[in-house]
Amino acid sequence: MSKKIYGAESRVYRYHDSRQFPFDEVIDEIIHELEKRNWTVPGIDVNFYEGGSGDAKYRIVSAITCTELDCRLKPYTYGSTLNIPQREISVYDDESGPSYYVYTGDDWGRDREAFMGIKVHSKMRGKPRTYLCYTGSWKSLYSYRNQRPPFLVADNNLGREYLPEGNETHVYETEAVFAEFTMWLRENLLAKIIAHPLPLEQIDIFARSPLPFPDGLPPIFCKTEYDDIERIAKGQESLDSLPRKDRYGLIGSPRLVPLGDGPREGEAPIPEIAFDGFLWCSFTRVKEYLGYYLSYEKYTVRILPKSADGVYIADNKPFNDVRKHFWAEAAKEDPPRDRLNDREFRQALCARGRTIIPITEYAGDFAEPIVLINRELGLDEVELTPECVSPVMPPE
Repeated sequence: MSKKIYGAESRVYRYHDSRQFPFDEVIDEIIHELEKRNWTVPGIDVNFYEGGSGDAKYRIVSAITCTELDCRLKPYTYGSTLNIPQREISVYDDESGPSYYVYTGDDWGRDREAFMGIKVHSKMRGKPRTYLCYTGSWKSLYSYRNQRPPFLVADNNLGREYLPEGNETHVYETEAVFAEFTMWLRENLLAKIIAHPLPLEQIDIFARSPLPFPDGLPPIFCKTEYDDIERIAKGQESLDSLPRKDRYGLIGSPRLVPLGDGPREGEAPIPEIAFDGFLWCSFTRVKEYLGYYLSYEKYTVRILPKSADGVYIADNKPFNDVRKHFWAEAAKEDPPRDRLNDREFRQALCARGRTIIPITEYAGDFAEPIVLINRELGLDEVELTPECVSPVMPPE
């Protein structure tokens, strides 16, 4: 539904230029009018998603929210989810669905956020009857392969959702629903944006000076695979020898605290950044690799950060201390347990997650520091060490 536009130097915008659905044009107008206003209109929040790698980076608008209007748009690449007051529609570029939700509760102020969020099997889960679901999919009374279904029919999803009662509507015309969303977005959200005056000058809201990397820290190392070594060496010799998407140093993805393993009610909170993905690094070259993601790979490289942006540090000692405590408790059981349960391991993960801080705030007081990089490193931020020629395996 969207087209990628790549730039030579930095991230560029990917615009919603599809015209597959009637409301696509007004979504595109909304995005362009927000951009003209430096993405800043009172009462409207704009979120972005950044993707791609190397010289093929891009940025898209991932969500537009206006609480005042009870409106939220999520114009994704392969589908869009649109919320207007007490209505939601989700469409996909393969014409599957659509899914249409209608609010049926009695307190919109109470139910608004839940309705504009994820709605799954409300009847089966014993939730109140606050919405009805209508679809044009194969489960409905109508089935149109490879074309848009003309009707959206009430769907109880094999008894897991509620069905209409009394005079409530059982069938909607698809195009009429699309027209309702198109008109509402144009007359309300777009009108609100256009009513806000244009700024005196266009600015890049993402431009900022890089954070200086702190002095006095030990050398930073991480492990990687031969494919990365080969690509980095090739790119450092000649950038043009690499495809645009491969013109980068390293990037990581394992999370410090996996989603779903965060603190439970009553437990100390964890910084939100701990749930992101990182390139895991260490101040040690070969011995004492800390964490699960520092010793899987075979080759050592040195990391030379040009800025402190996206660079964090955490202490692995609380993780090990909590694990040792639970291991000792498990050994006392009859019969002794030979593994930690999910609750115990989660608490160890949380103990480590609570220690994460930006590298600029580090005072050198962590017993087992792990350097965590939450951004893509450039080719000039990775130094190939002698171990890249002779693989060094971590100790047993």
